[in-house]
Amino acid sequence: MDALQELLKRKWILRKEDPDLYNMVRDSVKEIRKFVQEKFGYMIIVTPYLIKLEKIPGYVEEWMGIQEFQSVQEYQMFCFVLLFLESKEREEQFVLSSLTEYIQMQFQDGVIDWTHFNTRRQLVRVLKYCLSIHIIELDDGSEEGFIKNKDTEALYENTGYSRYVIRNFAHDIMDIHSLEDIKKSEWFSMEEDRGVVRRQRVYRRFLLSPGIYRKDKNDEDFVYIRHYYRQIEKDFQSIMPCNLHLHASSGYIVLDEDCNVGTIFPSRNTISDLVLVCMQQITKKIKNRTLNVNDEEITFIEKELLLKWIRKWIKENLVFLPKKYQDMGESLVSENVLATMKSYGFVDEEENRIKINPICGKIGGGFDVEVKKNVNK
Repeated sequence: MDALQELLKRKWILRKEDPDLYNMVRDSVKEIRKFVQEKFGYMIIVTPYLIKLEKIPGYVEEWMGIQEFQSVQEYQMFCFVLLFLESKEREEQFVLSSLTEYIQMQFQDGVIDWTHFNTRRQLVRVLKYCLSIHIIELDDGSEEGFIKNKDTEALYENTGYSRYVIRNFAHDIMDIHSLEDIKKSEWFSMEEDRGVVRRQRVYRRFLLSPGIYRKDKNDEDFVYIRHYYRQIEKDFQSIMPCNLHLHASSGYIVLDEDCNVGTIFPSRNTISDLVLVCMQQITKKIKNRTLNVNDEEITFIEKELLLKWIRKWIKENLVFLPKKYQDMGESLVSENVLATMKSYGFVDEEENRIKINPICGKIGGGFDVEVKKNVNK
């Protein structure tokens, strides 16, 4: 299913950006629409301008979200940008000051003050994200100048894609007041068929999460996985080259090395290498019983203790790191390593302690010992 792979890789496929890919996927939509609806409960949106597979998680996790954003206020600004664009026609131009005035009016009095450097920087991050997903185009000027001066102008153009950013809800969103309401509304019309709900939730979790972890011995999602292991693996292999690895308390869709669907770990960078080193060291501590795991193969570590260990492991492998990371120092690099582990869902932070998920025992690595000896010589 090459067309489905292309939809999984991207937020959407824009005809203007890649007409050949758009036409290829559009011609294949009919054969894949039934599959994604039945297995995942997903919709495929097809318009003369774009094709989008609405990828909705089966289980909301801490690391999910827009990685470019660093605060809740940036999400609020982004929503107001979408509302602002709703009133604009396709290809209609607007200046930056009209957008900043609109956003300021939507917030409560005094919440947004463009004289504050950090507030302007937040909006610039939002604008850069909007440009990256092509819901606006820059016709003249630059948003970068806005960081230094609140009176800086730039000319943008509405592409019309913004109306497809927010997913379609089957029910009135005014009845939704919490995250739990959103989760319930997703399968509201299927309450009588819990089998369909469970299947779609499991398939979504395997697709969008690094792994599925058993909550307890009666976890209904994990019971489903054990019963339908072969069918799940077969269905995912029809999408991409992979295998389903099932353990006592966790399950993973493991891609073949030449498969590049979605975000792949490890990436070819130093931080990924250090994450592998840390996970290997954590596994060693579990094996020698320095750390104990519970029935769900999860362990907890005080955050400061884990950071101390990470600093130690970085120092032991400092000779392998590029000069940039050697100059940063172990403390800053350790913070980056832990943030990366959280961003992939390998660990979760709960108050002042870190929950080590079972996937940390699944993958790990280290620098070549012989190479290390030669470097030391």
